[in-house]
Amino acid sequence: MILGILGGAKVHDKIPLLKNMIEKCDEIIVGGGVSYTFLKKVHGIKVGKSLFDQAGYDQLEEIFAKVINFKRMY
Repeated sequence: MILGILGGAKVHDKIPLLKNMIEKCDEIIVGGGVSYTFLKKVHGIKVGKSLFDQAGYDQLEEIFAKVINFKRMY
């Protein structure tokens, strides 16, 4: 089993890395400031003044489509 861990502040900077990790990792843990953007997109959670990356938020649909094709997303 291969576990990938991704963190940082901006999702849009990590899009190429995420695409690569999706194909190679069995599980991916998302933490740090990146997680707030994911939480808002996936669960509609209000993130208040926490780090939020609008450009990354807009690109997550492409990532989610790829995840759904390969694995389940929690």
